[in-house]
Amino acid sequence: MDDILSRIVKDKRAEVEENKIKHPLASFADRIAKSDRDFKEAIRKQEKINLIAELKFSSPAKNQKIIPTKKQIEQIAQLYNKYAKAISVITDEKYFGGSPEYLKIVRKNTDVPVLRKDFIIDKYQVYESGLIGADAILLIASVLEINEINEFLEVARSLNMDCLVEAHTVEDIEKVLHTKAGIIGINNRNLKNMEIDLDTTIGLAKKISGDILVVSQSGIKTKKDIEYVGGANVDAVLVGTSIMENFGSKGMEEKLKELS
Repeated sequence: MDDILSRIVKDKRAEVEENKIKHPLASFADRIAKSDRDFKEAIRKQEKINLIAELKFSSPAKNQKIIPTKKQIEQIAQLYNKYAKAISVITDEKYFGGSPEYLKIVRKNTDVPVLRKDFIIDKYQVYESGLIGADAILLIASVLEINEINEFLEVARSLNMDCLVEAHTVEDIEKVLHTKAGIIGINNRNLKNMEIDLDTTIGLAKKISGDILVVSQSGIKTKKDIEYVGGANVDAVLVGTSIMENFGSKGMEEKLKELS
């Protein structure tokens, strides 16, 4: 099967180089405000597993394309704010129908931390994330080297942003554990073929200890799923599809109530 992740990363590199020319870092560096919302503490497990609700309108795994209005994004953000400890916003446009503008709208309509979920492969994007108001960013271990992860962690820290470093394999986990990452996301979806297996969290979480927080991502649809992965030292779950498939109906709030 075609390696979807490799294709996405290749296109992302071209996109970033184009953005560097259109909007050089020097043109906006002085407008970057440091985050004032603590993502790591917001998702740290207390009495129960925390919910990170995701704003997601499209995916290579689903043949759908929704272009939301500003009002719809505002309404979703306000609804998420009632039930989630943090909100994830996909900003990749080509493959996931996202936009940095969506993140800006969400942040203005919430008081919980906002995670920028994209394919970050260049330091430029970390600064860009600060400009659009992200409180945390996603880093994918399989597409980055150890030195790159540490460099991005350092830049993010200088902007008071956290990093959710995503792993899917034992090799990914070993790589991340050699960095200064404080939050590891275990993606139950294989980004190369889009297949999902919740046991990915169960197996990989055992290799993580200490003060590192663990987030289970992808494939979580019900409270039962949360309870299942919760047996693996998980602090939070990141859920998008099962919430967003209720977009435009009362079912969205019911699903949020169930999962939170």
